[in-house]
Amino acid sequence: MRKKMEWQWEQLDAHTNRAKVIGGWLVRNEYVLPKEKLCCVSTTFVPDRDHEWTIVPALKEVEAPKSTVRAADFAPK
Repeated sequence: MRKKMEWQWEQLDAHTNRAKVIGGWLVRNEYVLPKEKLCCVSTTFVPDRDHEWTIVPALKEVEAPKSTVRAADFAPK
């Protein structure tokens, strides 16, 4: 049996981390507002008994195909 909890924060994005705890996850958000000289931190518990929350890679933005139809194509001949 473990006697000591090991905190291993995993970075989700620039401001968000998560740590596995008994029964779920702790999710921490940190923002720094330099103009106001404020540091904002929030932590919440996300229940996930079996730790099934997996991180999937972000979708890459695909550039829309350029249209080959022009307004001149619809002009009366």
